[in-house]
Amino acid sequence: LTTAAGLCAEVGAHLSVLIIPPPLLLMSSPPPEWDTGRAQAIAVPNYRFQQIERFSRDVTRMERRSADILKRLKAMSLSCDVDTDYCDPA
Repeated sequence: LTTAAGLCAEVGAHLSVLIIPPPLLLMSSPPPEWDTGRAQAIAVPNYRFQQIERFSRDVTRMERRSADILKRLKAMSLSCDVDTDYCDPA
């Protein structure tokens, strides 16, 4: 980021930054039939809930990072924009 910002400042160019999160929620396999293991079927929603919680933390972290990067670039008086991308693999 520092190198790109320095180059853009040097030539008066606009810098666009796109922040991409780590791999997001992937669709898990459907819950098993009840006769193949009730405990496993009950564990699937709990696992999915944990994935959603992880996703929420990642989104919050990305938004904070976006604000920090924008603040840093604005301090350099650089023409810039910072975006985040929430990729949905579905």
